Amino acid sequence: MFSLVRFISVVVSVLFSLTLFSGCGPKEKKAEIKVGLLGAMTGRLAVYGTALHGAELAFNEINENGGIESMNGAKIEWVYADTASSANKVVSELERLVENEKVDAIIFSSPTSEVMAGASLYDKLKVPVISTIATSEPLFNYNLKYWRMISIPSSSYGTFVIEWLTLLLKEFKVKIDKIAIATAEAPHLLAYLKHEKKELKRLGLDKNIILDITYNAKSELPTMSSTLLKIKASKPDILIVNDYNSTLPHYWRAAHNIGLKIPFTIYVLTTLGYPKAWSVLGNDLMMKHVVSKPVLIPVVMHKDASHEAFQRIQKKMIPWVEEKGLKMTDYYYINAQAAYAFQKAWELTGNKDPKAVNDTLNKLEIKDGDPAFILPLFSPALKWYPNGKIVHAKLPSAQWHGTLEDHSIELIFPKKLRTAKPILKW
Repeated sequence: MFSLVRFISVVVSVLFSLTLFSGCGPKEKKAEIKVGLLGAMTGRLAVYGTALHGAELAFNEINENGGIESMNGAKIEWVYADTASSANKVVSELERLVENEKVDAIIFSSPTSEVMAGASLYDKLKVPVISTIATSEPLFNYNLKYWRMISIPSSSYGTFVIEWLTLLLKEFKVKIDKIAIATAEAPHLLAYLKHEKKELKRLGLDKNIILDITYNAKSELPTMSSTLLKIKASKPDILIVNDYNSTLPHYWRAAHNIGLKIPFTIYVLTTLGYPKAWSVLGNDLMMKHVVSKPVLIPVVMHKDASHEAFQRIQKKMIPWVEEKGLKMTDYYYINAQAAYAFQKAWELTGNKDPKAVNDTLNKLEIKDGDPAFILPLFSPALKWYPNGKIVHAKLPSAQWHGTLEDHSIELIFPKKLRTAKPILKW
């Protein structure tokens, strides 16, 4: 009896020791995720590449909040790659990120020309890529499987301004019987014009176009004056302007010189929505023709927009950028949105396998109200068509309000984000 008790005691002791030993052993290593942050970090396009720090901020926040929960708290690490503002470096940097750095995903913050340079590689490398900044319209025809965008496609630039026009009619009864369109002859602006006219035709408003005029993108003041005199003579209710940055000051100086005052002007793409406009046009032109005038301007976001997730990230983003000695732009938010889209895909997939994550991205839908949805540009949900084009994309419209001493840019559309009543008359 004694020997049996002793035997049982020994067995229990051994089992206990084995359990204790296994409990003290090394825990399973977490599968860390590595992301390539590719873009024009230096050179003439550096404003786009440096905005990748917005993705870095988002990844830091995710790591601080416990990493990717479905992957046992896996942390995200990242490595930068610089195109040096040259499309010629895109291929070599993509290959280096995938083959040498072994990244699991890539965020590419550069204009369309650089994103196009990598078109032959995205599906070949089989690592999911989200490009920001690029309008990317030519890429959609390739029907790429591993590439997708988070930005505003060229076609959307041509349609959201027409939506503003219809909203002005619907909410404020602004007259739109006579529509004039003025476009600088630059490829991207002519693309916007094409989509504007297509949308006007779809809505049955193409018959309202009384003038469709183009002008040289390098026009000086005399040429602009001639163009604007034709616009003035047509007496439009609405003027849609697809202007080039280099002609912007000549446009408004000519408008001032000939006394052009259109009942309502809608800009498609312009620096007018940013503080830089004051140095480009000068205080006199801004106050006489733009501030508190019926001029709608596109913007990416507004500091006072009533959007909880955006306000949360904004409070962190601005001091983060300033601490790095960089100039704050809205591009940082777009790159942060790309980072949160990847976070959502990793959580849903439960692993970092590029193919599995890419399949998840193809089906992903991040709805407005989700903490990972930080930019209302893509409301009601962030998702993609099979060719990588973003489904919902439109820029808000804004106006300058106030005086020379106290002025601000205010959101007008969409109505749910409106920060001030629109100025509808001169």
